[in-house]
Amino acid sequence: MKVKAYAKLNLNLHLLPNKLANGLYPVKFINCQINLFDILEIKKGKEFPLEEDNLIHKAAKLLGVGAEVKLHKNIPMLGGLAGGSSDGAEALKALIKLYKLKVNDTQLNEYADKLGKDVCYCVKGGLCEVGGDGTKIKKLSYKLPRLYLTIIYPKDIKPSTGYMYQSLDKNKIGLNLDKYKKLKKAIKNAPPAGGKSEIIKNLFNDFEELAINLFPEILKIKNDLKISGAENSMLLGSGLGVAGFFENKKNRDKSFEMLKKKYKIIFGTETV
Repeated sequence: MKVKAYAKLNLNLHLLPNKLANGLYPVKFINCQINLFDILEIKKGKEFPLEEDNLIHKAAKLLGVGAEVKLHKNIPMLGGLAGGSSDGAEALKALIKLYKLKVNDTQLNEYADKLGKDVCYCVKGGLCEVGGDGTKIKKLSYKLPRLYLTIIYPKDIKPSTGYMYQSLDKNKIGLNLDKYKKLKKAIKNAPPAGGKSEIIKNLFNDFEELAINLFPEILKIKNDLKISGAENSMLLGSGLGVAGFFENKKNRDKSFEMLKKKYKIIFGTETV
């Protein structure tokens, strides 16, 4: 079986300051996927695949089945696009199908939660609201108009997501929930071929101020994206990738051509 594991994109990332009983900040995200993906070739096998800390290995171990897996990576590691989580989610679904295991939606979500909070979204995919501690996933019925992106990564090596969470100032998060409401309304009211400007205007990430303070190169990337024509830009996840957003492919392509000479890790892509 060959499957595609699509990268996840947070259109917004809001954290609420009052922690849950499990010590995590409550979240309010709207997630979608972009046309950047890893490819997994999976078949039945006797051993657990790959190394122990890989989510594909952990997915097989959770299900108690062996597999042979070839993983073709395209999504940058530790880049805010949930590449590892998407790989784990697709491996989980593929192995259930390959071995014809009886797993209902509730059980699938429980398996996903054991692998990681982002996996809970990745097993569902598409345009979704994400709430609670990241495990409450609600599929949105309306369609996201296609947005075009130039994604750039700085030279800096990203610290762990855990470190980024621990470094947050709780007095500076959860203050822009009006953007969440406006973004959701803009997506809902947007016709398939247009209505993108309100969506792009209300993108937001609570990690961005912290990331810029820790890694000033992020601000330089944002400024370069603006100069190249991006209508807005935003940190990806907890970092360190930055996405510039465009309403049309022509402007995105122009930005990509302008910036690819300056940045080694750069992608031109779009939402799916």
